[in-house]
Amino acid sequence: MVHPLGVLQEPQEVFLPEAAVQVAMGHSHTLFLTESSSVWAVGSNMHGQLGLRRRGGQEWVPRRVQDLVGNGTHPHANIYHS
Repeated sequence: MVHPLGVLQEPQEVFLPEAAVQVAMGHSHTLFLTESSSVWAVGSNMHGQLGLRRRGGQEWVPRRVQDLVGNGTHPHANIYHS
């Protein structure tokens, strides 16, 4: 799926249900650790780097990483993995 804005090369505002206390950025994906230790992910999931139990596609709205609900400590991201 192609985003209506095309390739996003400028920062975009992201809405989370609570404040982020840490951010990790990969090549084309971002992870957020929130106050309740939940991890949220947004961006490319081509290699499964968002932790959403599937590969492929893009997430334009942050999705909570279910396997890490309340257990996130220090998310890390690299080019194509997290």
